[in-house]
Amino acid sequence: EGSREPARAQVQEAVSRVLNRQSSDGSFGLWSEGDGHASPWLGAYTADFLYRASEAGYEVPQASLDRAYTSLRSIAQGDAWRVYGYDTDVWESRWHDDTEAKLMRRSAPYALYVLAKAGKADVSRLRYLHDREIDKMESPLARAQLAAALSYMGDRPRAYSAFTKAEEALGYENDGD
Repeated sequence: EGSREPARAQVQEAVSRVLNRQSSDGSFGLWSEGDGHASPWLGAYTADFLYRASEAGYEVPQASLDRAYTSLRSIAQGDAWRVYGYDTDVWESRWHDDTEAKLMRRSAPYALYVLAKAGKADVSRLRYLHDREIDKMESPLARAQLAAALSYMGDRPRAYSAFTKAEEALGYENDGD
Protein backbone atom coordinates (compact mmCIF):
# COMPACT_ATOMS: atom_id res chain seq x y z
CA GLU A 1 0.00 0.00 0.00
CA GLY A 2 2.75 2.47 0.90
CA SER A 3 4.48 2.05 -2.48
CA ARG A 4 1.30 3.15 -4.26
CA GLU A 5 1.27 6.58 -2.65
CA PRO A 6 4.32 7.99 -4.51
CA ALA A 7 2.94 6.71 -7.83
CA ARG A 8 -0.44 8.30 -7.07
CA ALA A 9 1.28 11.58 -6.25
CA GLN A 10 3.20 11.41 -9.54
CA VAL A 11 0.00 10.92 -11.53
CA GLN A 12 -1.70 13.80 -9.73
CA GLU A 13 1.34 15.98 -10.50
CA ALA A 14 1.08 14.98 -14.17
CA VAL A 15 -2.61 15.92 -14.16
CA SER A 16 -1.72 19.33 -12.70
CA ARG A 17 1.01 19.92 -15.29
CA VAL A 18 -1.36 19.07 -18.13
CA LEU A 19 -4.10 21.29 -16.72
CA ASN A 20 -1.63 24.18 -16.52
CA ARG A 21 -1.31 23.90 -20.32
CA GLN A 22 -5.05 24.18 -20.99
CA SER A 23 -6.30 27.35 -22.63
CA SER A 24 -9.66 28.96 -21.95
CA ASP A 25 -10.99 27.43 -25.21
CA GLY A 26 -10.22 23.94 -23.87
CA SER A 27 -7.23 23.19 -26.08
CA PHE A 28 -3.91 22.06 -24.63
CA GLY A 29 -0.52 23.52 -25.42
CA LEU A 30 2.39 21.24 -26.09
CA TRP A 31 4.83 23.17 -23.91
CA SER A 32 2.72 25.91 -22.33
CA GLU A 33 -0.82 27.27 -22.29
CA GLY A 34 -1.98 28.36 -25.72
CA ASP A 35 1.28 27.69 -27.56
CA GLY A 36 -0.61 26.10 -30.48
CA HIS A 37 2.06 23.46 -31.07
CA ALA A 38 0.03 20.35 -30.18
CA SER A 39 -1.84 18.48 -32.89
CA PRO A 40 -5.58 17.89 -32.54
CA TRP A 41 -4.86 14.17 -32.11
CA LEU A 42 -2.62 15.01 -29.15
CA GLY A 43 -5.43 17.17 -27.77
CA ALA A 44 -7.74 14.14 -27.84
CA TYR A 45 -5.01 12.06 -26.19
CA THR A 46 -4.63 14.65 -23.44
CA ALA A 47 -8.38 14.87 -22.85
CA ASP A 48 -8.48 11.05 -22.74
CA PHE A 49 -5.76 11.07 -20.07
CA LEU A 50 -7.69 13.59 -17.98
CA TYR A 51 -10.94 11.67 -18.36
CA ARG A 52 -9.25 8.44 -17.25
CA ALA A 53 -7.56 10.21 -14.34
CA SER A 54 -10.89 11.63 -13.21
CA GLU A 55 -12.52 8.20 -13.44
CA ALA A 56 -9.66 6.75 -11.36
CA GLY A 57 -10.29 9.27 -8.57
CA TYR A 58 -7.65 11.90 -9.31
CA GLU A 59 -8.53 15.55 -8.86
CA VAL A 60 -9.59 16.89 -12.26
CA PRO A 61 -11.94 19.88 -12.12
CA GLN A 62 -15.18 19.26 -14.03
CA ALA A 63 -14.87 22.72 -15.60
CA SER A 64 -11.53 21.70 -17.14
CA LEU A 65 -13.03 18.50 -18.52
CA ASP A 66 -16.00 20.43 -19.93
CA ARG A 67 -13.65 22.87 -21.70
CA ALA A 68 -11.68 19.91 -23.10
CA TYR A 69 -14.91 18.35 -24.37
CA THR A 70 -15.86 21.62 -26.07
CA SER A 71 -12.51 21.61 -27.85
CA LEU A 72 -12.97 17.94 -28.82
CA ARG A 73 -16.31 18.78 -30.43
CA SER A 74 -14.54 21.11 -32.86
CA ILE A 75 -11.96 18.40 -33.63
CA ALA A 76 -14.77 15.89 -34.18
CA GLN A 77 -16.22 17.96 -37.00
CA GLY A 78 -13.64 16.45 -39.32
CA ASP A 79 -13.83 17.88 -42.83
CA ALA A 80 -15.68 20.94 -41.51
CA TRP A 81 -13.29 21.48 -38.64
CA ARG A 82 -12.25 24.84 -37.39
CA VAL A 83 -9.82 23.76 -34.72
CA TYR A 84 -8.47 26.65 -32.70
CA GLY A 85 -5.56 26.20 -30.36
CA TYR A 86 -4.08 23.23 -32.24
CA ASP A 87 -1.59 22.86 -35.05
CA THR A 88 -3.42 21.36 -38.03
CA ASP A 89 -0.65 21.99 -40.55
CA VAL A 90 1.04 18.95 -42.02
CA TRP A 91 4.01 19.86 -44.13
CA GLU A 92 3.65 17.67 -47.17
CA SER A 93 6.93 16.25 -48.33
CA ARG A 94 8.41 13.59 -50.50
CA TRP A 95 9.84 12.07 -47.32
CA HIS A 96 6.43 11.05 -45.94
CA ASP A 97 2.86 10.62 -47.13
CA ASP A 98 0.98 12.38 -44.33
CA THR A 99 -1.54 15.13 -45.15
CA GLU A 100 -3.90 17.45 -43.27
CA ALA A 101 -6.81 15.29 -44.44
CA LYS A 102 -5.17 12.20 -42.93
CA LEU A 103 -4.53 14.08 -39.67
CA MET A 104 -8.21 15.05 -39.60
CA ARG A 105 -9.26 11.45 -40.27
CA ARG A 106 -7.12 10.27 -37.33
CA SER A 107 -8.11 13.06 -34.93
CA ALA A 108 -11.90 13.23 -35.39
CA PRO A 109 -12.55 9.56 -34.48
CA TYR A 110 -10.30 9.83 -31.43
CA ALA A 111 -12.10 12.99 -30.28
CA LEU A 112 -15.45 11.24 -30.71
CA TYR A 113 -14.16 8.20 -28.81
CA VAL A 114 -13.22 10.34 -25.81
CA LEU A 115 -16.54 12.19 -25.98
CA ALA A 116 -18.43 8.88 -26.21
CA LYS A 117 -16.69 7.51 -23.11
CA ALA A 118 -17.91 10.61 -21.29
CA GLY A 119 -21.41 10.15 -22.77
CA LYS A 120 -21.11 13.38 -24.75
CA ALA A 121 -20.59 12.29 -28.37
CA ASP A 122 -22.87 13.33 -31.21
CA VAL A 123 -24.36 10.02 -32.38
CA SER A 124 -25.34 11.46 -35.75
CA ARG A 125 -21.73 12.52 -36.36
CA LEU A 126 -20.51 9.04 -35.42
CA ARG A 127 -23.00 7.43 -37.78
CA TYR A 128 -22.08 9.82 -40.57
CA LEU A 129 -18.39 8.97 -40.19
CA HIS A 130 -19.20 5.28 -40.27
CA ASP A 131 -21.65 5.43 -43.16
CA ARG A 132 -19.85 7.95 -45.38
CA GLU A 133 -16.23 8.37 -44.32
CA ILE A 134 -14.79 5.18 -42.82
CA ASP A 135 -13.28 3.96 -46.10
CA LYS A 136 -11.33 7.24 -46.32
CA MET A 137 -9.81 6.58 -42.87
CA GLU A 138 -6.65 4.64 -43.59
CA SER A 139 -5.60 4.18 -39.96
CA PRO A 140 -6.86 1.00 -38.30
CA LEU A 141 -6.60 2.78 -34.94
CA ALA A 142 -8.93 5.57 -36.12
CA ARG A 143 -11.41 2.99 -37.39
CA ALA A 144 -11.23 1.11 -34.08
CA GLN A 145 -11.74 4.33 -32.11
CA LEU A 146 -14.81 5.06 -34.22
CA ALA A 147 -16.02 1.51 -33.54
CA ALA A 148 -15.49 1.88 -29.79
CA ALA A 149 -17.29 5.24 -29.79
CA LEU A 150 -20.25 3.70 -31.61
CA SER A 151 -20.28 0.88 -29.09
CA TYR A 152 -20.24 3.29 -26.14
CA MET A 153 -23.18 5.12 -27.69
CA GLY A 154 -25.12 1.89 -28.14
CA ASP A 155 -24.91 1.42 -31.93
CA ARG A 156 -23.66 -2.18 -31.89
CA PRO A 157 -24.21 -3.02 -35.59
CA ARG A 158 -22.11 -0.07 -36.77
CA ALA A 159 -19.54 -0.75 -34.05
CA TYR A 160 -19.13 -4.31 -35.31
CA SER A 161 -18.86 -3.08 -38.89
CA ALA A 162 -16.24 -0.47 -37.94
CA PHE A 163 -14.17 -3.04 -36.01
CA THR A 164 -14.25 -5.26 -39.10
CA LYS A 165 -13.07 -2.28 -41.18
CA ALA A 166 -10.30 -1.69 -38.64
CA GLU A 167 -9.08 -5.25 -39.06
CA GLU A 168 -9.11 -4.79 -42.84
CA ALA A 169 -6.83 -1.74 -42.47
CA LEU A 170 -4.14 -3.57 -40.48
CA GLY A 171 -0.73 -3.06 -42.07
CA TYR A 172 -1.35 0.63 -42.70
CA GLU A 173 1.82 2.69 -42.67
CA ASN A 174 2.26 6.43 -42.72
CA ASP A 175 5.81 7.47 -42.02
CA GLY A 176 4.64 11.03 -41.29
CA ASP A 177 2.10 9.86 -38.71
